[in-house]
Amino acid sequence: MAAASNALTRSLSPGAPLEIRWLADDPLLHSSKGVSAPLARRSIIADLVLQIVELFEFHTIDTGLGPVPVQPGDIAILVQTHSQAAEIVESLRRAGIPSVRTRTGSVLRSPAANEWGLLLAALERPAHAPTVRAASFSVFFHQHAADLDPLNPDSEPRLAALQQRCAGWAEQLTTQPFLAWYDHVRGASEMVPTVLAAQGGERELTDLDHIAELLAGEFPGVGATPAAVRRTLDRLRAGLQQGDDADAQMRRIDSDAAAVQVTTLHGSKGLEYPVVLLPFNWQTPNSFGPTIYHEPTTGRRVVDIATGQGWNGLDTDSTENGRKHYAKAEARGDLLRLLYVGLTRAKRRTIVWWAGAKDAQSAALNVMLFDRDADGEPLCTAPTLDVGPRGGVKSNPATIASPDDAGVTERLAQLVARSDGLISATAVPALTHRVRWLPDLAAPAPPALAVASTNGRVIADTAWRRWSFTSITRTLERDWSATASIAGGADEPTPADDSLVATATATATAGVGAVPMPLADVLAGAAFGTLVHSVLERLDPASNHLSAELAAEVTLQLRRDRLQVPAHDLIAGLSAALHTSLGPLTDGLRLVDIRATDRLAELDFDLPLATVSPRVNAKQIGEVLLATLTSDDPQRAYAQVLADGRFDLPLAGFLQGSIDAVLRVPDPVAGHRYVVVDYKTNRLHAKGAAAPLAAYHPDLLPAEMAHSDYPLQSILYSVALHRYLRWRLPSYLPEQHLGGIAYLFVRGMVGADTPLHEGHPYGVFSWRPPAATVVALDRLLATGEWQ
Repeated sequence: MAAASNALTRSLSPGAPLEIRWLADDPLLHSSKGVSAPLARRSIIADLVLQIVELFEFHTIDTGLGPVPVQPGDIAILVQTHSQAAEIVESLRRAGIPSVRTRTGSVLRSPAANEWGLLLAALERPAHAPTVRAASFSVFFHQHAADLDPLNPDSEPRLAALQQRCAGWAEQLTTQPFLAWYDHVRGASEMVPTVLAAQGGERELTDLDHIAELLAGEFPGVGATPAAVRRTLDRLRAGLQQGDDADAQMRRIDSDAAAVQVTTLHGSKGLEYPVVLLPFNWQTPNSFGPTIYHEPTTGRRVVDIATGQGWNGLDTDSTENGRKHYAKAEARGDLLRLLYVGLTRAKRRTIVWWAGAKDAQSAALNVMLFDRDADGEPLCTAPTLDVGPRGGVKSNPATIASPDDAGVTERLAQLVARSDGLISATAVPALTHRVRWLPDLAAPAPPALAVASTNGRVIADTAWRRWSFTSITRTLERDWSATASIAGGADEPTPADDSLVATATATATAGVGAVPMPLADVLAGAAFGTLVHSVLERLDPASNHLSAELAAEVTLQLRRDRLQVPAHDLIAGLSAALHTSLGPLTDGLRLVDIRATDRLAELDFDLPLATVSPRVNAKQIGEVLLATLTSDDPQRAYAQVLADGRFDLPLAGFLQGSIDAVLRVPDPVAGHRYVVVDYKTNRLHAKGAAAPLAAYHPDLLPAEMAHSDYPLQSILYSVALHRYLRWRLPSYLPEQHLGGIAYLFVRGMVGADTPLHEGHPYGVFSWRPPAATVVALDRLLATGEWQ
């Protein structure tokens, strides 16, 4: 080992750049099996706290402008597991040392996630007193148990007030962007001062805000139901049970104040700190994951699902002992690489601790310190797989025995002598007196923060954003800068008064009679629409077990969404819709006739819009339609409405959305053509009407489409499909492969009994705009020009 050329610049004053502190053997550390790892860990944590205080009080860093004392923000403690991080942070707190955890576990495992769960459950069921009472003790309501005790005569009005508040927040959640809603709840509940007044409040508030941002990312638009948000939170938390700690979910720093950083070795990759402390690399972390390794001959990655089943392969390497051997050997290599990461993070000093507990024999630090010959040269002992005389396979894990105190002293003295002053070694006693840090009260206050001046710069382009059909149409209702959901069902209105729903159907009742219509008078609105979309998205209509799978899916979604919808009516209604002809666009095929391989469900798209100046205006979409649609096109009147400025707003950024389904149907010329399908649960008839199916007459559907601006949605979906096919389909020709648009008003699709009008079934709106229209719109949105 040779001294680095910059060794002096890396050293703190005083001390060597690398210090090894080893825990001397002591009867106080022993259990029945030798040195106890928990007792050793407790002693090392006490010594770590002492060393941090001594760094603050007696050590300096040369910044080039003179020596400055070590500050909390100069120190990082790198641990192997999240539980170790929690143990360290608590010990530092007791010693008065400020600390923050960075990237040490998912925020969805924090107590804040439980608080969110309580709130969302109460918003979902504000009429359920026990649920609201449970949520009342959360940080969002901060009530006292005695005030809501059922035996307290004053508890009933308090509980009623909380239920009203929950109902109000639930209603606001469905009409506002998620973060705007959360900001309102934050203020209305006085949550911030309550949380910050408690010990650890900054940590909890950071986690609460973090979870709000994660949920907002799942609901990017305006409006979400409490049930949908709760399901999303449950899904995110359930995913963590499989070890899915995504970067976006890792806990954030909870304070901007100077503090000791506690993070994992994994999380420290690529980072540097002035001082690094490694307290636990003498331990081997427990592994409860699957057996994973790479085959020694082929290099293929293997996940062993037969562990513990007594299954043996055809050769030595694939026996159960062989598979475990290679998995442990790779885990050993990973620990050595992590130790390397920890030892190379410090700019000035690294302090590492060692203890001779039983599990230290397989730890990476034992390999580095003691896998050496008498002269101190590394032996690089590797695990081996031994075969006995009778063919039995045994793994030799190459554990490195921990020497006694005399041996430790001798081995570490060799390292110190060979390091030319770069390494020091110190024995640590089993008992260390507790210390508490008293920072210099005369230290200068941190600089005040102020809003920076823009100096005339344009901060944001208000037209540039992520647009969707729903966000465009909602500009008629609210400030157009708000976002809106792209999820299926979110664009379906809830009738305020069923008597106002389309009733001008007297001329279309002939021949309808009393055709059964299971979905006629069931619930209407966005929540029901979302439920139906979820069922149809997950279902394979061409399945041989359709009836059982439909019943199971409906039961599951009703249980999750908790909507008051008769299951038998919903099952019957959706089954009828699946067995209804889709009309000329599919040559009479039904959804049950289209295999899963010919049906692409929920095609999400995110398309860039032109960056020209002036911006593309939404009314130009109407101008393109007027210029390219035929004179007898059923949507020409709506095109005129668009061109006249129904949505007079600039579009820039991205256009996003989700097509319910794209169907591939046979075509005699092109081989296949592709049809855009969108499911609609809108109730077009008056509730309780004698002949409700009449409202779904094909001649009445264009007006309903225009009323809800669905032609705009459908043509945008057609542009998205056009781009998708252009990228993915060889020899793509828009005039042949674009098969048109089918909007399925499922309430009016009643199966084999569905009436036809000139070949078009009730409840199915069909439109095949000219390919030139779609191509021109694509050019407009991409370049700002279409001619």
